[in-house]
Amino acid sequence: IPDSSTGSLFFDGTPAEFLGEPGAGKSNTMAILTWGRIGVATKSNGGIRRGNESAIPYIMERMSHGKPLSDNPLVASMLADAYIKLPLAQMMTRNAALMLQASLPQVLTARAPMPEPIQVAASMAKYVSSTFVRQAVTTAIQLKASASVDEADPLFAYLNDSIIDGIFEGTQEIQALAIA
Repeated sequence: IPDSSTGSLFFDGTPAEFLGEPGAGKSNTMAILTWGRIGVATKSNGGIRRGNESAIPYIMERMSHGKPLSDNPLVASMLADAYIKLPLAQMMTRNAALMLQASLPQVLTARAPMPEPIQVAASMAKYVSSTFVRQAVTTAIQLKASASVDEADPLFAYLNDSIIDGIFEGTQEIQALAIA
């Protein structure tokens, strides 16, 4: 991943209290994952928008049987399906973010565990958004297929990002377990 650096951390000889209160490891981890899942959902929402928008100029200009490709009912249906998904993903992400924001005084001042409904809302937002971004980018690639999508096309990067979005902060299968 080009913009993501990784490194090793060593905690040899570090007391457990240094990393948090004793016994709070799972609670701290779930809080971090909840924040991260909302972040991935937000990033995925941007990818859905970029995927949707990237095919528009091509299908407006590309002619098929004397008409723009955008006039084809199948293409219109594919675009409608892609466009419907963005507001759905945005609503779920906004809901999770607002729930998190409302709980911040309690979570930050009382060091209370992240409330489970917020964890579930974050997992749902991440699940839906990262699924929809992959579908939106794949649809855009399908619509531009004859334009030879290659490494120079931003869709290539969007596709790579959409795959990563489905993995970061827990795969779709892990989100399903968190939701259930």
